[in-house]
Amino acid sequence: MSFHGGSTLSFANDPKNAPWVIGWLTWDTSQDNTNLLYLIDEKYSKLAKYFGNTKNIFKCPSDIYLAPSQRNRGWTQRVRSISGNIGIGDGNAETGPWESLYKHIRKTSEFVFPGPSETWVYLDEHPDSINDAGFFNPRVSSWIDQPATYHNGASGFAFADGHSEIHKWVGSLKQPRAQKVKLNTSVDAPAKAGDADIRWISYRSGRTSEKSY
Repeated sequence: MSFHGGSTLSFANDPKNAPWVIGWLTWDTSQDNTNLLYLIDEKYSKLAKYFGNTKNIFKCPSDIYLAPSQRNRGWTQRVRSISGNIGIGDGNAETGPWESLYKHIRKTSEFVFPGPSETWVYLDEHPDSINDAGFFNPRVSSWIDQPATYHNGASGFAFADGHSEIHKWVGSLKQPRAQKVKLNTSVDAPAKAGDADIRWISYRSGRTSEKSY
């Protein structure tokens, strides 16, 4: 299973690259934004058999954002606000904006830097940043995808050992511009090397060595 997002073609082309869920979230009226089958049907979601018909398991109640065109359709929410760590599981993460400091973890014995209790698997993603179901970890001095901030400037994380945390942002993601939802598809959290928020998530993303963050 891959934590990269994808389409139904992912299953047909290579079973190992089958994403944990499919669908691409947008601010338009694409059916991907409301199609619950992509989350709860085993044809589309590799994890569906483990949580039955639970509809909102990958939707944070704090994510209340909709575009005007979506509200005009009578929508009450988009189906998903959670993304998976692109560096865990099968798939072709390295073909995207991949940083060499990260290790692509494909089996449990590879949770070394850090261990399972400190390696995140799922997070709340910023409504403007979320699209497919995979989250690219940041570069040393900039964000590729952006975590959410709608828990009073914090984001939820689920870790490989099964525990979860709410983490309060203190660096680039504390900026008002980073926390605002603009109903576009841009990441707006300027950062620089040594940014506290980038270092926090980089440390917990699965790395090649003890000091590679």
